[in-house]
Amino acid sequence: MKDSEVDWKSNVLEDAKVALGRLPKYSKLVNRSSTTIHLGIFTEPYLDYILEGKKTVEARFSAVKCAPYKRANTGDILLLKKTGGPIVGVCKIGRVWTYNLEPVSWNEIKSSFTDMLCAHDPEFWDSRNKAAYATLMKVAEPVEIPPIECKKRDRRGWVILSPRGIAQERFSF
Repeated sequence: MKDSEVDWKSNVLEDAKVALGRLPKYSKLVNRSSTTIHLGIFTEPYLDYILEGKKTVEARFSAVKCAPYKRANTGDILLLKKTGGPIVGVCKIGRVWTYNLEPVSWNEIKSSFTDMLCAHDPEFWDSRNKAAYATLMKVAEPVEIPPIECKKRDRRGWVILSPRGIAQERFSF
């Protein structure tokens, strides 16, 4: 891992510690060693939909096995970052579904999750048709937070900031 990546991750974790410390439900989660902290990058209008409670499931599709595939778990924390902007919200990850995509699973996802994903535009599905893997996560208790600067500069849409088992060491209140 490059030093610049370690620096921005450390800075985000420290700033998140302060913000989440003001939210009792989240400060308790952060102190559990079993909690992983994720950073998700969101475009509009989906970010607003999550914060407004309209979008109740988040999905990530990929051609290769990468985070959050089999890395997100119930009870984890997801920081919500605006594309090209700051972190502006947080939510808990509820139930998680993972798929190796094939025609049957595509149909299941579309029929079961379209409304929860706010994915009624055919372009949503067309832009993901080359994916081989999917992770769908129930979004629980979304909260807007004061903006946290994030100097992440790569193109990843999902980053694991604090892997399971080290959260307690990094976040002691």
